[in-house]
Amino acid sequence: MPLDQHEWDLVCQLVLDDLVGTDNPFQVLKTYFPDDIAHWHITNVASDNARMLVNLARNSSPGDDEPLSIRLLGVLARLPTIQVAKPAELAKVTEYLQRLRAEKAALYNVDPYQARVLPGSGQVFIDRLPVRSSLRRMVVPEPGRPQPIVLRVIGDRDVGKSYTYQLIQHLAAPCGFSYARVVLDRSSSASDVMRELQLQIARDGLPSDAIADPIKRLRYWALWVAQQVQLTPEQWWWIIFDQCDELDPGSDAVELIAQLASVVSEMSLAGGVRRPRLLLLGYDDDLADLPLPPKQVVWDTVSPIGELDLRDFFTVVLREAQERVANGGAVDETLLAQHVEVALRAVIAAAQESQQQGACYMRAIATATEGVLDVYAG
Repeated sequence: MPLDQHEWDLVCQLVLDDLVGTDNPFQVLKTYFPDDIAHWHITNVASDNARMLVNLARNSSPGDDEPLSIRLLGVLARLPTIQVAKPAELAKVTEYLQRLRAEKAALYNVDPYQARVLPGSGQVFIDRLPVRSSLRRMVVPEPGRPQPIVLRVIGDRDVGKSYTYQLIQHLAAPCGFSYARVVLDRSSSASDVMRELQLQIARDGLPSDAIADPIKRLRYWALWVAQQVQLTPEQWWWIIFDQCDELDPGSDAVELIAQLASVVSEMSLAGGVRRPRLLLLGYDDDLADLPLPPKQVVWDTVSPIGELDLRDFFTVVLREAQERVANGGAVDETLLAQHVEVALRAVIAAAQESQQQGACYMRAIATATEGVLDVYAG
């Protein structure tokens, strides 16, 4: 099961306290990561170094021979300061390490685009077939069709924005991309966006903001982001702008996103660099049309999961569970239909109860579904 934000926060704190919080972080990191250190931007600010290292670990692919996420937690688990003085933290790091190794082992058992139960995590992913198809198009070229470089996902406020983001996280490893996520809000500015991207993808410090003309400055910043991507050709970057609907339409961050889309579409692909992808997630956002040919932008509108979607989901997942139990024998179709009906009613009832207690609709559906699967498909 992948680590959540709270768990990565603990890892980041341990990295800060026990790994990079020294007078010579470069030498310490060189000791543990000799093959990686030349590609990292190490500063004299310990907190920046910790965030940089954890972001790289989060974005490393479980499909790698030795993912940085697993190597980093392995280093933490061996540090004397943690082994001796922090038994509770050591237990958590050991658990996280086991989960990441299980995720790696389970990675290629299913078509990642069709996964209904995400490998290694037990998280369910129901429906979203158009989004799955669009994400596949952004990875795998289709003969005779232009390959999109921007995906915009919108929908009603009950569809669950983080739900689509979970699918993108799941696809990162098997599809071979790294992602940087910028969560926008009403106060977000272009400078805020640049600081977020610098921490997640850059080797160099932030570019100058001394250019007087605002459009030229934003264009320069977008070119700088493209340059940073080209400095790491071994990584294929997807840049995710989340909560686009929260962004003030008058913010200069809107123009920065537009400039970035334009620059990405013009990027040279020499030297093995892969053109980044931009994903814009939100409800009905007010962002202006991006300065790109329409065929380079794909739109998807998602809707709340309904009873038919749940029935289709349980029919497939519970059939697979019965096939495993039957071990090559025939599936009892009558029993399958009964289990699907019971599971469906249980999820709807549990989700309604959770909603009455204030839970988000999609989170309530997903949590209830995961609980039912523990019983019927565990």
